[in-house]
Amino acid sequence: MRLVVLLLIFISVAQAQSPVRSLKKTLSEAEKKYGQIYSYDDLFVSNHLVLETPLPHKIDDFLKILTQDYHFRVLKRENNIILSPKLQFQDNILCGYIKSQRFDRGIQNVLVEAGKQFTTTDSLGYFFFNYLPNKKGKLQFKTVQYGVKSIDYQITADCEDYYIDDDEIKLGEVILEYIVPPIEKRSNGSYGIDLTQLPTAPGSVNPDIIELIQLLPGVSNPNENSTIFIRGGTPDQNKINWNNIRVYQNHHANGGLSPFNPYSIDKIELMVKGVPANYGEHTSGMVLLKNQSRSGKTGLRASAGVNLLDTDFVIKYKTPKKTYLNFSARSSFKNLL
Repeated sequence: MRLVVLLLIFISVAQAQSPVRSLKKTLSEAEKKYGQIYSYDDLFVSNHLVLETPLPHKIDDFLKILTQDYHFRVLKRENNIILSPKLQFQDNILCGYIKSQRFDRGIQNVLVEAGKQFTTTDSLGYFFFNYLPNKKGKLQFKTVQYGVKSIDYQITADCEDYYIDDDEIKLGEVILEYIVPPIEKRSNGSYGIDLTQLPTAPGSVNPDIIELIQLLPGVSNPNENSTIFIRGGTPDQNKINWNNIRVYQNHHANGGLSPFNPYSIDKIELMVKGVPANYGEHTSGMVLLKNQSRSGKTGLRASAGVNLLDTDFVIKYKTPKKTYLNFSARSSFKNLL
C-alpha cells in the first residue's frame, strides 16, 4: 500500500511539472510520416503549440496548416523544408506582466497563449512574444489556482500589466444592521449628539457631555479637564445654554468633572460657525443642551450610578395631565474627601 501511495504522488508531481507539448513533437512525427526533413529555429518553433488534430494524409495539406494556422513561411528545397517567421510580423512584439490584484505582485509559471504560440511567466510575472500575426487579439492565461482567463490585447510600445484575479474576489450575502449614530453632522454645519442612542453605539464611552463634545472637529482641550476650546477660542468665550438658560459654571472638582448629569439630558447641539444672532453674547462656540423629552409613559422613574470619579441620580415623574418633573444631581468624590 505504501508503494502505491508513493507511486501516485510521483505521477501527480510529474504531471504538474511536465511542460506544454510544443510543435516540435508534431514536426518529429511529420518527418517520420512524410519522409521530409524540417529545418527551423528551435527557440521560435518551441513556442508554438502542438497540432491537436491528427496529421493529414498528404504533406501539402500539412504545409497548408503551417502556413495558414501557424503563419509560418515555408520554403521547400528537395528533401528539406525550411520553416521561418513571416517577415511582415517582425514588428509584432508583445510583452507584459501577469499580476495579482489581491497581493499586488507578479505571478510565476502562468501559461500564456496567444493564438498558436505560448510562453510562461518568470518570477516577476513577465512574458514575451515575438512575431504575433495580429496586432490585436486575445490572450489566454492558464493556472491551477485561477483556472483559464481570456483578456484582449493590443500591441503597443509598453509592457502592459494584466491582472489575473481582478474578478475573483466574490462576496457572499452581506447583512447590514443599522445602528443610529449618536453623533451626526447636520446640514447647517452644526453637530448633534443623541444621548439616548449612546448605550447602543459600538465602543460606548463615559457619556460625560464635555468629553463627548471634545471628540468633535474644531474642539480641543490642552488642559485635559472639562473645559473646552472651540476653534481657538478660550473657555470663557463659549456659551452654554441648558433649556434656554445660560450656564456660567460648566465644571467642578477643579475642572476634572462637568456638572451636567448626562442621564437627564436628551440632546446636545454644538455650533462652531453660523450661530443664529438671537443667541448672541459669545465670540467662540455655542452649546445647546435639552432635557429628556416629555413623551412616554406616565409615572415615576428613577436611576442612580456610581463610578471611580463621581456619583449621580435622576428622578423623572410624568403626570397624566402632561406635567413633567425632572430632578437630577451629580457630584464628584472630591467633595466627600
